Amino acid sequence: MLNEKYLVPCATSIIPGNNWLVIAPHQDDELIGMGGTILKHRSKLQNITIVYVTDGSKGGKEAIRNAEAVTVCGHLNAKPIFLEFGDRSLPAKELKLAILAQIEQHKPDTVFVPSPLDYHPDHREITACVWDIAKESTTIFNLISYEISNQGMSNILVNITDEIEEKQNLISIYESQLLNQPYAEYSQIGNRLRSLTLGPDIRFAESFYQFENVSGDIANAVTQYFNNFTFGATDANYVEVTLFFIINTKNEINKNSTLESLSRLNYPNLNLQILSQNAQNIDTDWLLSKFNRIDKIDIMPSESCYTILNQQLENIESDYCLFLKDDDPIETDHIKTLAKDANNHESHKLYCSNKPSTQFNITNDVNIPDFYYDQILPLFTLLIPRRIYSVIKFDTQLPNAAEWDYCLQLIQSNQFHFIEQNGALDEKNKTQLTQSIKSRLQIKWLSTLANLVLNKFDNSSALLELCNLCVNLDQIKASIQICEYAKNTKITDEVCDELLAQLKPRLNDNLQHTKNN
Repeated sequence: MLNEKYLVPCATSIIPGNNWLVIAPHQDDELIGMGGTILKHRSKLQNITIVYVTDGSKGGKEAIRNAEAVTVCGHLNAKPIFLEFGDRSLPAKELKLAILAQIEQHKPDTVFVPSPLDYHPDHREITACVWDIAKESTTIFNLISYEISNQGMSNILVNITDEIEEKQNLISIYESQLLNQPYAEYSQIGNRLRSLTLGPDIRFAESFYQFENVSGDIANAVTQYFNNFTFGATDANYVEVTLFFIINTKNEINKNSTLESLSRLNYPNLNLQILSQNAQNIDTDWLLSKFNRIDKIDIMPSESCYTILNQQLENIESDYCLFLKDDDPIETDHIKTLAKDANNHESHKLYCSNKPSTQFNITNDVNIPDFYYDQILPLFTLLIPRRIYSVIKFDTQLPNAAEWDYCLQLIQSNQFHFIEQNGALDEKNKTQLTQSIKSRLQIKWLSTLANLVLNKFDNSSALLELCNLCVNLDQIKASIQICEYAKNTKITDEVCDELLAQLKPRLNDNLQHTKNN
């Protein structure tokens, strides 16, 4: 059986966004479900808009309920909007158009809806409606559900211990509803129960679920969530991964785009190690719910981050590790996809998610000559098993080329399994090797490169293939250097002669073309 840490957060975290749109089916749902969270964030947000969908007529007079909501919104620093659809009689087409209009008008970065598991039919219908809008709207937003009638799906808990008293006072403004049910009492009991996994200092919490992918059907998303609770799910389904986050910038790093991408990672068995000159000063409290543990390692100005990395690699025992730099935001499912594939295959392989952006075809037959021309394996795309990371180290004598050298070591003696996925949030998933870095690598790797060229390109058709791949000066020069080195270390080699005979005229043509231009 899965440990509970995979099923419910064991630490609090923050809610993303600065422009919130709360979809409330009835006048009081917003307070019962997320009143404490709104109170906690009201002074920090640019906008809070609460859209009351129904007229609430099944639970009281519309005019009274609207007036109560207006008063509550005044305390929440929120703007109220009333759509006035019939209570328990929502017209699907009109509802979708009305909510879509609000989203397009306010352009929120975060939209809140009731839990898809809520008892009330209006609540569930509204959530399904917004789900469909999220798939079609040109406005991109975080979709997060909150709990009203009952506990639902949870991957975010917000500490509202300091806000609980004010929340209860605001619920009392809805006098018309308290005549029907003791909603303040129900809400407080639910908030107390949601603090169960958070320790003794947190007495009340509100629960949310951030949907990471709305491309499919909402029913499938719910089913996928509850698959974690099945008897077939065990801790073994989630190999442990340590993520090394390397911060090179000396600028303010708190909550930069890469850190924010970590807060959205959709994988439950993660450790985080942050390496930086100011690691201890980085705020990570808002990331606690995403990681088993977070270690912050300070790097002294005189130290190399690769020296520290080598030391840390000796100290961890995770099944896999992955390296990330402060300019590499990654996709939500990046690690989950890699780890799932690793769990289904051999643990001795390297797993790589990469969308090729060079002329080289990436296959399982990765080879150093191809890599020498252009970097085709950004380090953050690689999930590296313990068998490999415990042995291969960063070369601290190559501070400006340590990552490329590390990849060259990986490629030399390991099998790769490629996955059709782009791990980066942007398109900068290929870093060109500068000539100075190539020169430093060449000193270390030239003999290996030469032998690999001779072993791979051992016939005329293969030689022609290599020549066709060499399309710019750097590539042609690299091939010539490799072949000349190989020829100089052997008594005779027809393969090298044939390759050089084809490459040198192409080099001259390129040089002449460059000179003419």
